Amino acid sequence: ATDLVAVLVAGAEDDLVADLTDLSPRTEVPVLDEMRPLFSMAGHIAGLLTPDSPMFGIAFGVGGRWALWSLRAEGRLDISGDDRGINTFPMVISAVPCVHLPIFDLESDGDVEVSGCATASGGIIPAFGNGIGLGVYAGAGGRAGIDWRFDDTSAARLYLQLEAGLLRPTFQTSSDTSYTTPPVNFLVGGAVDVPSF
Repeated sequence: ATDLVAVLVAGAEDDLVADLTDLSPRTEVPVLDEMRPLFSMAGHIAGLLTPDSPMFGIAFGVGGRWALWSLRAEGRLDISGDDRGINTFPMVISAVPCVHLPIFDLESDGDVEVSGCATASGGIIPAFGNGIGLGVYAGAGGRAGIDWRFDDTSAARLYLQLEAGLLRPTFQTSSDTSYTTPPVNFLVGGAVDVPSF
């Protein structure tokens, strides 16, 4: 009987250790042995740290993931609120290289990762309302995020982006005043990555 109790206690301890291990920080980094192509869809809110009205937008991207690295080309369309009588509709293409660091292993449910990215963007900004025009935009900055990635490299991502405007278009309004786009873009977004074959 004593031996039976000892076996049961030892088994219970093993189960407890296994359960705690499932929630332990990631100690081994999974390595993808080949590049995996990805397609991404995103929605975001922009302009919250600028004097502009907030912009709501969508983005689509294509790219790939290999080991801890990824690279995306993203196309973005924003729709602004009415600010000083002007509505702007930025249409921007960005290159987004990222590094990903797994921090928790969720076993069959994938990994939780943190990511850091650089951004380089360019595009056009049409304006309508009190000022009508078409400006050229270029910017560069960074992005930080947290990702829930699955074994097939599909992922759900939340991210925060800051980008400085290197080329900032100026629009003339009907009241003979000028409007220049803000020096900093602030963006909060969520995205889904799906493998493409």
